[in-house]
Amino acid sequence: MDVLLTAREVVFFLKDQEVARHIRTWQPGEQRFDPLHYIELFRKKPYTLINSKPIAQLPVSFKQFFEKARQRGNGYVQHCLDVLALLKKHSLKDLSDALELAIDLNRYNTLSTPKKVSHHVGS
Repeated sequence: MDVLLTAREVVFFLKDQEVARHIRTWQPGEQRFDPLHYIELFRKKPYTLINSKPIAQLPVSFKQFFEKARQRGNGYVQHCLDVLALLKKHSLKDLSDALELAIDLNRYNTLSTPKKVSHHVGS
């Protein structure tokens, strides 16, 4: 594995292929997590989702949505993972705003409100 350190990023390569890229932090002891990297872990160990460091660093609307979804049963873990996967296509702010809307509408199933949430995030 090779690592390229720049003033802004840390980039990891395996056999000349980029495998990860992260924004660098300059604060002593500060940690940053990409929640997309943890989707498979959350799928295997759903109880780690709510109180994990990757989720704790996200806007509060994520944790609120995930907690409300969890109250409705384990089947909702997949919906939480679907929400995290939306970070691949939408900005953190847009998705946070959409989650606030979903919470206001009392909707915690991504399959039941895709038009409202997708419209809100600009799809």
